[in-house]
Amino acid sequence: VGTSGAFSFNLPEGMCPECEGLGKVSTIDIDQLVDKELSLDEGAITVPNFAPGGWYWKGLAESGFVDPAVKLKDYTPQQWEDFMHKPATKIKLAGINTNYEGLLVKVQRLFLSKDKEATQPHIRAFVDRAITFRHCPSCDGARLNQAALSSKIDGLNIADCSAMQISDLADVVRKLDDPSVAPLLETLRGTLDSLVEIGLGYLSLDRESGTLSGGEAQRVKMVRHLGS
Repeated sequence: VGTSGAFSFNLPEGMCPECEGLGKVSTIDIDQLVDKELSLDEGAITVPNFAPGGWYWKGLAESGFVDPAVKLKDYTPQQWEDFMHKPATKIKLAGINTNYEGLLVKVQRLFLSKDKEATQPHIRAFVDRAITFRHCPSCDGARLNQAALSSKIDGLNIADCSAMQISDLADVVRKLDDPSVAPLLETLRGTLDSLVEIGLGYLSLDRESGTLSGGEAQRVKMVRHLGS
C-alpha cells in the first residue's frame, strides 16, 4: 500500500478522497447562510463574521462579481453561481492581492475543515444550525481511502483496530510476532498497556479528542509524555 503516510487520514495519500479524511460528509442549509430578501449591503449573509463592512463581507461585496445593492433573490443564475460556488480566484481588494471564494466554498473551508468542538460557542451554534453531518458513504466514517482499508493483519484493518477498546487492542497486538518490526511492536504494546494501566482501557483510538473529559485528556497526555 505504501509507507506510514498511506495510513494517515491527515495526508493526501491516506485520506478518503470523498470526505478528505473527516469521516463525515456535510449538507449545508443555504437558508441558514443567507436571507435572499436582502442585499449584501442590507446584511443578507447570516454567517458569523460576515457582517457588512467586515473583511469577509468585503471579499464578496467588493469583488466585482456581484452588486452589493441588489437583493439576492434578484441575482442572475451566473451571479448566484459566482456568489455561492465560485472556486478560489485571484482578485485585488483594497489594493491587496487576495483570493475570492464563493460563500459556500468559504464556509466549507472556514467551518468544516476544523474540529467543531475547538471553535467558539457562536461558531458551534451556527454549525449545528446550518450543517448536517453524516457518515461518509465511501469510507463509512473510517476517514481512510480504500487502499489503506484493504491492508489487513489477521483479518483486521487499521480502522477495525482503531475502533476496538484499547484493552482489546492491546491483547491483539500482544499476540503479533514479527521479528522485522519487533521494536515497533514493543513500543506499541508499552503504550497500549500504559493506557490500560492508567484506567483508559475502555477508550478506543478513534475517539475524537474533543469528546474526552478533562480527566481523560489529562491522563492521555500523561501517557504520551511518559513515553516520549
